[in-house]
Amino acid sequence: MPRDADTDPSLVITAPKQFAEESASRRRKIINLVVVIGIAIDSFFAILYAVLDARAYAIAIGLNLVNAALWAVTPLFHRWPGPLAGAWFLGVLMVAMVSFTVSTLGTTSVI
Repeated sequence: MPRDADTDPSLVITAPKQFAEESASRRRKIINLVVVIGIAIDSFFAILYAVLDARAYAIAIGLNLVNAALWAVTPLFHRWPGPLAGAWFLGVLMVAMVSFTVSTLGTTSVI
């Protein structure tokens, strides 16, 4: 006599779906953790530059505050399906790295 669990096809379909949902949840948690760290780092440097000399570091302060705001928007993109949050995350990461590099290159001398 077969059991209901052996003949119920819905049980076979729920396992991959459940795995996919768990994997997506894990990715969201990792992205949110990196976002919080990014906001903390950008805020720290904005405060540090403001304490050191706000007029001399005005551009660096502005770039760090803009980067922190961009990081803060990232979790909102989890509402839409597809890789939109990942693409936004990658874009913000590139903007942050480029702005950090430009602000650093402007203050160091090569020679």
